Amino acid sequence: MTAADLLVADPVFGAPGGLLLGNERHRQRRALPGPERGATPVFPPGQEPRPDRGHWPQTTMSRTEVETHVFGVAGGTQDAMKVKLVGVRRVLDWLEAQPGGSWQQRWRSSGADASGRDWVDLVPLGTGRHGGGTAKPGTIRAGLVPLLLGQVVCPSMAWLLAQNFSQTLRRAFEVIDPDGLMALRRAAGAEQ
Repeated sequence: MTAADLLVADPVFGAPGGLLLGNERHRQRRALPGPERGATPVFPPGQEPRPDRGHWPQTTMSRTEVETHVFGVAGGTQDAMKVKLVGVRRVLDWLEAQPGGSWQQRWRSSGADASGRDWVDLVPLGTGRHGGGTAKPGTIRAGLVPLLLGQVVCPSMAWLLAQNFSQTLRRAFEVIDPDGLMALRRAAGAEQ
């Protein structure tokens, strides 16, 4: 048997006609690998899918509870915390004006997820129930970070990947799934 015969016979690399998978022009969609049909996937504790994507404990907190909660996970210097506090208040002011029964539902109805990087343009900068004045777009962006880390809002993966805050994603991993982050680091270290 030649190498070409092996490629054709191999269910992962071979395709009809001896083409490598990915090179054929019209291929039927393959099912993604995953649990056997009828099997229930097992998730690590705390990482189970949410049955209702609009309600979970953090996104249904009152505004006061949210402000207390997010500063428990946000961290940073005293000056950075002041900027984040102003930003969090501006984002919460804006979200309160959106329709929905949870912070997540308000986030979805705001159009921010579909706006990608331009989401901050949707937030009125000089308004708010906690005082007038203005907040710079950077302050608004900084205010969303604690809300993400505290799982008050959960933007789509496409939205997250469109943003410029790679350190926020690292920090989110540390806060939301520290065991998963350590497993990734071990796996990456083993490959090097």
